[in-house]
Amino acid sequence: MILSAADGKIASRTTENLDIPALDQGITLRLKRLPAAPAAQPSPKRAVLLVHGAFFPSSTVYDIDLPGGTWLAHLAARGFDAYALDIRGYGSSTRPAFMDGPPGPYVPFATTADAIRDVEAAVAVIRARSGVTQVDLLGWSWGAAIVGGFATSHPDLVGHLVLYAPAWLPRTPPKDPPQAPKNYRTFDHDGARTRVLNGVPPDRIEEINPTAWFERFWAANLIVDAVGAQRTPPVVRAPSGVSQDAIEFWSKGVPTWRPQEVLAPTLTIVGEWDRNTPTAMAEDVHALLIKAKDRRLKIVPEGTHFLALEKNRLQLFDEVSAFLSGTTPR
Repeated sequence: MILSAADGKIASRTTENLDIPALDQGITLRLKRLPAAPAAQPSPKRAVLLVHGAFFPSSTVYDIDLPGGTWLAHLAARGFDAYALDIRGYGSSTRPAFMDGPPGPYVPFATTADAIRDVEAAVAVIRARSGVTQVDLLGWSWGAAIVGGFATSHPDLVGHLVLYAPAWLPRTPPKDPPQAPKNYRTFDHDGARTRVLNGVPPDRIEEINPTAWFERFWAANLIVDAVGAQRTPPVVRAPSGVSQDAIEFWSKGVPTWRPQEVLAPTLTIVGEWDRNTPTAMAEDVHALLIKAKDRRLKIVPEGTHFLALEKNRLQLFDEVSAFLSGTTPR
């Protein structure tokens, strides 16, 4: 589905599912694509790639048809070839066989370094398919570290960079060290709902993140995780590479990427109620973007870490589109 830029109504267009080879043998990546609306196609052409965080895949975050349309549709209506990538182990991308059994000892898979390689594979396909030299990148939470890492290692391939609710070093280090992870993680319906509501005032839940919206989102996640959906209770599965990175790097005060090496114009954007990656993290990342050709920081009122699934989601979409287009948000 696509949101018409002219009048806000929903018009019928279908997202294309591409299964592309990763740079590592035996792994296939799901890359969703929604071409720019013909009437909005700019010259030269523009393409943007959206990358998810540590729990939910891009295919359900950026292509979920909540009121106002999908984020991919919003971008396509504004002239972008819009893409969303499921990192290995997430969504419809290849999952290792060990994720079909009960969680066991940690096995290296889907680390930040792996994810950056997956972005590299996707960018190559996007450049060829959309006929662009550079690709704009957006990463949410852990995804910000992924696209940030790619932007510093491949600066010539990145047009603009958007860091949505970026994970970063906390100003006050946690007292307890992170626990050694299992080889993958699971979370059920109630656990996911609790996580999504973190930061929402209790008396405003149905206003900010309606139950019906969450149920649609949860159902979409079970569709792309058929194995998890068959368990009792149904669960969504995610690999633990990001958790191992927390032990090896972040808990020691060592980020997996360096914002101070980013050259691309960069927007850092976060919801004011975000408790997962608080506004202080976004502020600290923004301050480090000393080489970026342009840097902007935006704090969206009344939004949590899951702003893209909430009442004020269109404000997030508009701010990002305006930055990428060089215009003022409507």
